[in-house]
Amino acid sequence: MDKDSLLIHSLDGNHENWKPENKVAMHFGCHTIFHNKNRPRKIVTPETRKKISQSLKGRILSPEHRRNISEAQRGEKHYNWKGDKAKKASIRHRRYIERRRKKLV
Repeated sequence: MDKDSLLIHSLDGNHENWKPENKVAMHFGCHTIFHNKNRPRKIVTPETRKKISQSLKGRILSPEHRRNISEAQRGEKHYNWKGDKAKKASIRHRRYIERRRKKLV
């Protein structure tokens, strides 16, 4: 969902109640804040953070495990994958450079 889009929020929490007084349009970001505001959070003390940090320091991953992690995050499986945009942009950029060189010669 786009960050700037609007969505319909149910005021009474009943999503099947379609009465107009129960529905309100909300900005996506505001809706997220509204629902996360009262969610209980797990409190991690500085001492616990230190313990977690110490337990992860010096952790040695085998070359095979590192390779598996790398494979799991490549291409379409990467969380930030946006199709072949980078490939297309690279081709466009290369063509642009070629045209500029031709003009300069």
